[in-house]
Amino acid sequence: MMQHLLQNHRSFESISFKFRVPGHSFLPNDSEFGDVECAMKRQQRLYLPEDIIAVMRDCRRKNKFTVSRLSQNDFVTCCELENKLVNRKHDVNGMPVSWMKTREIKLLKSEHEFVISVYCFLC
Repeated sequence: MMQHLLQNHRSFESISFKFRVPGHSFLPNDSEFGDVECAMKRQQRLYLPEDIIAVMRDCRRKNKFTVSRLSQNDFVTCCELENKLVNRKHDVNGMPVSWMKTREIKLLKSEHEFVISVYCFLC
């Protein structure tokens, strides 16, 4: 999808995917998950999904969460796409690629070719 976007839109010259270092990042939703987790610990019994939804909705006094219950039809599968992907173990130069150490994937558009650069940084 990103390759298609990059190739078919004149304004894009590159697209970067940046991956955070596990255990060394803070996202705004981390505190939100913490609020829900603390509220869950105070509950004696949670029998139904509605019980969990109520805890999530009421775990804050201000800025309460809006909780939406999803059904099976709200989800889609990526199996067809996953079957078409190839998990490459080596780059075009034959060097091994460590996907677990990858911190950035950069897609570059040049005039005649499409280039993917993978940056690995050791933590």
